[in-house]
Amino acid sequence: MECLRELLLDGTDIKELPVSIELLSGLVQLSLKGCKNLLSLPIAISSLKCLRNLKLSGCSKLKKFPQIVASMEDLLELYLDGTSITEVPSSIELLHGLELLNLNNCKNL
Repeated sequence: MECLRELLLDGTDIKELPVSIELLSGLVQLSLKGCKNLLSLPIAISSLKCLRNLKLSGCSKLKKFPQIVASMEDLLELYLDGTSITEVPSSIELLHGLELLNLNNCKNL
């Protein structure tokens, strides 16, 4: 059985991701681009050790990025552009491999 490597939920009406997202341990790309009703992400998102690309562009109701409680060394790209986040958590320093952090058009920062 092959593991799910990409989860593309672009433009859906999703309001939140279930905590069970942590069970997708082999997930490499998670895209929620344009999910205008997304309100929050679970802390469990930091359990995704293989995640390389997280796209939250245009999630205009997302006000907070969760604390990172585990090292996500493989995360290379984090797109938070067009969100309503008010701050970047200090735990962002645990993203040792981060090469791109897009905060364009984050008017509440």
